Amino acid sequence: MLSIYKRKWVWIVVLFLIINIAGLLKIISLLEHEDNITSYINKKVRQVLFIGKKAAVDTTKKPVEKDFVVKNIYPRMDAENPYINIRFSQDVDIEKAKGYIAISPDLPFHIEKSYSGVNIYSDFKPGVKYTVEVLKSLPSEKGDTLKDAFSKEVVTPDYDSMVEFKVPGMYMSLRGNYTIPVEVMNTDKIEVSIHKVYENNIVYLLNYKTSYSIPHDIGLDVYEKEIDTGIERNVAKDVLLDLKSILNKEPRGLFFIKVNEPDGYYYGGDSKLVLITDIGIVAKKSGADLLVWLNSLATTNPIPFTTVKVFSKTNQQILQGTTDENGIIHFKDVDWSGDKKPYIITASNDYDLS
Repeated sequence: MLSIYKRKWVWIVVLFLIINIAGLLKIISLLEHEDNITSYINKKVRQVLFIGKKAAVDTTKKPVEKDFVVKNIYPRMDAENPYINIRFSQDVDIEKAKGYIAISPDLPFHIEKSYSGVNIYSDFKPGVKYTVEVLKSLPSEKGDTLKDAFSKEVVTPDYDSMVEFKVPGMYMSLRGNYTIPVEVMNTDKIEVSIHKVYENNIVYLLNYKTSYSIPHDIGLDVYEKEIDTGIERNVAKDVLLDLKSILNKEPRGLFFIKVNEPDGYYYGGDSKLVLITDIGIVAKKSGADLLVWLNSLATTNPIPFTTVKVFSKTNQQILQGTTDENGIIHFKDVDWSGDKKPYIITASNDYDLS
């Protein structure tokens, strides 16, 4: 019952607005002919009711179902997984689809469901003409079948351009050669930018770092360089980034490195954190105590007289101290309550940071 009264009030409000805005001038003009006012309002009411009824009917109409057809076939040359996409007007029964798809020249392939269709994965080569045929009677998930076979010739393009770091790790020894391999495809140059991460930005960095994005405003020291790749078309190649050459000095500390094509879009390319250090940190928290031991990653010798700081997740410094001649510092009777839970431990001296 309440819904009925609510609908009546809606129509009263609509009628009021129409009479007071759209029909205001008309009513004024009719004041000299009083017998016409009633007929005019009745006419407007009938129009409003008709429009409301028509709108209610229109909203209940169901969209007309489309025939099950092939809409398009196009190739994508991702270097890792080249594929040919087939778009349909309905979702395909993926379990039965392979038996209704043929490729010429004949290649072994597998298919996976994609948005509005399927992807055909195989060892497709750039610049080659393939004929893709979708056979009649292919079933959709709704139970419809393809009424007519569909065939199309496609020429696969060059591989998509690519700039990616080849190695997953982030730690680099001071005893190493300071080079990082980057896998490159179909780009003549790569642009390298390096930000040094300041110690007081490390907590912020780790709080907002995701699997696909790293905050860029974590250090003001920016080093940029373009490097010629000298690669052949459609051939992947490793390009070595020499950090010492780019930075014009021996790098130490934490760096955010981004590689991309020149003038590439912002979210293109690849990025990673690289920690170049000789300081290894071992920490043990037990009750109200925290023991930190620093040793050289190259020699395993203890690192004495180095500043150790402990920060909370909200970037509040909880503890600070200096290691002894054995590279050890022992914090005792620490209050870990509230915002004092340890999140990050840093170790730094005049020439290194970890």
